Amino acid sequence: TASGGPWSQIAGPLPETVWVDTEASPGVRYWYQIVSLREDGAAGPPSPADAGFRAFEDAPPAPPGVTGIHNIVWYHKVTWNTVPGAAKYRVYIADHYHGPYELSAEVSGTEYSKFNMANYWDYYYRVCAVTSSGHEGAWSSPVQSAPNTGVCSPDNLTATQNTERGRVTLGWSPARGATKVYLERAQSPEGPWSRIGGDLDSASTGYIDMVAGGRWFYRVQAVNLLYTGGWSQTVLGYPIPYSALPPPLRISSANQAAGSEVALSWDEVNQAAGYRVYRSREEHGLYSDISGLVTSTSWVHASVVPGSVWYYKIATINPAGVAGPLSLPVNNRIVLPAPGAVMASDGTLINKVAVLWTSVPGADHYRVYRASAQDGVSLCISPPISAAATQFMDETPLPGTGWYRVAAFDAGGIPGAVSSADAGMPRAVPVPNPPAGLVASDGSSTNGVALSWQPSPDAAYYRIARSTRLDGDYVFVSPAVTNCEYVDSSVPAREFFYKVAAFNADGLSGLLSPADKGHKGLTDIDFLIAFDTTVASSHKKMTLMHKDGTSALGKEIKNGTISGQVLYDAAVAGLGANIVFTYANYRDDYLVLNGSYTVHASMDKSGTIDGTVTVSSPVYGGTVRYALVVTGGNASGGYWYVRQTGSPVETRIPWFPSPSSQLD
Repeated sequence: TASGGPWSQIAGPLPETVWVDTEASPGVRYWYQIVSLREDGAAGPPSPADAGFRAFEDAPPAPPGVTGIHNIVWYHKVTWNTVPGAAKYRVYIADHYHGPYELSAEVSGTEYSKFNMANYWDYYYRVCAVTSSGHEGAWSSPVQSAPNTGVCSPDNLTATQNTERGRVTLGWSPARGATKVYLERAQSPEGPWSRIGGDLDSASTGYIDMVAGGRWFYRVQAVNLLYTGGWSQTVLGYPIPYSALPPPLRISSANQAAGSEVALSWDEVNQAAGYRVYRSREEHGLYSDISGLVTSTSWVHASVVPGSVWYYKIATINPAGVAGPLSLPVNNRIVLPAPGAVMASDGTLINKVAVLWTSVPGADHYRVYRASAQDGVSLCISPPISAAATQFMDETPLPGTGWYRVAAFDAGGIPGAVSSADAGMPRAVPVPNPPAGLVASDGSSTNGVALSWQPSPDAAYYRIARSTRLDGDYVFVSPAVTNCEYVDSSVPAREFFYKVAAFNADGLSGLLSPADKGHKGLTDIDFLIAFDTTVASSHKKMTLMHKDGTSALGKEIKNGTISGQVLYDAAVAGLGANIVFTYANYRDDYLVLNGSYTVHASMDKSGTIDGTVTVSSPVYGGTVRYALVVTGGNASGGYWYVRQTGSPVETRIPWFPSPSSQLD
């Protein structure tokens, strides 16, 4: 809150160079300093302090047109334009551009004069508007005033900021009584200043300053034969900087004039203002500029000692005169010419690209290079290829188009010129579409579920996947099948969903086909076993026989996997017990049961089982009637009677150890 401190940190560390103090109170003057931090956290010295204050909500803008003008001798004068809503204006004065500024006067008009005999030039003024409630608005930029000189300083000076590449455009209003205008530029608002543009005519109202980059401060001054006016307001301007340009491509060198000259040439770089050629005795040595600015795409290095070897690099110069990075080196060795007629196959080979070229006299071997773009970086993809061969097979091509080049090497391993590029691409192995027309048998085969489908183009073989639900997880259950039919003989007696996938010779497949459901055909005993398996599942937590004591008596309910329930009701009956199992729409994943049966047992756990249960499912249905004998607590004889839906007669099936036969 004071220019001399004490100071406290209020923000940071910050990644940017702009910050807004949202906690400041309106109209209260604060002083700020900035400290730079290294990545390791070390802090540099604080910046010079600058004061600022937050605007009130109703604060007026800074007065426009603030100008220092001439007045009678020893008087300084500042004028400005009216600000709507301003009740008065405050004029601040300092003897330095950055202040500190002190209040000099409050005025109701739009001008201010100050008597000063000592200082003709060293006062700076800033003006702000004040509302009727006393709220002060933003300050104007500093301006200088001058005593009576007979000539006004130009006003309304402007400079473009980041709108033009490589230049700043300035403009100002004409100065009354002037014969010439001086324009100055500095890197700081307090100088040092340098004159630019020479002596501008008094009618001049603008200037284009060609600068490559940086931030610049500008001011103008008017003069005539007798008087020198004061300086205008100082403004900031800066251009859009030119970026560094990449080095040129395809640099070539050739010896000429019996080896006493090296001719260099290269491709043009867009927006280049020129190039510079650098040379070194060693490939990885220190390179020095030997050409100066070259405005063409070729240059000759003269006065070369025949037989000597030089390495050259080229840099591109942007319009700002800045050199970009150096190119890769080339040398002036006598090298083999590039192989001609380089051709790469265009999709004629599956997952391969054949590269062909013509032989180069004197070649010891060749190498093949590949890039992902015509002007991209080429990488070597081949081992040394015998000079007797003029072809190469790219067994691991890019998935799309590759650009191939070939270079010949001499016996010393020195590469010759690289050929021009030719595009080539492999033909991908097609991935077959999923087969159409999948049909799964619905009980027509007792060996399993018979499946058939239509052939898929480009398929080498097929595999069948199976799931217990339409939206379930499908698992492959078949080996590779080369025809379009298959029997799932491992399937149990229930309904399943099937899908088929087609594979190419490389084992790649598309999506699975649409599903179809099916089941194998059931004999009467298959039907009974499937039913009895479900009955056994429903009895896992229920007692099938009366036990000693009374703990087994009573009722218990078991819910189905999907819906319904089975009720266990055990009650004393004479010297034994009756246990009634009643199924009420009991439903598991694929079976629905309704009906009841009773176990009649004596104290020695012998008796009978009788009753009827109705079975229904998408796979099979019918009724099962019990006529079993219980001995020692277990079913041990008798018969089941099975009648499938649609059949007029029952089938008698003698007792055998089925899943629910162990009734204890």
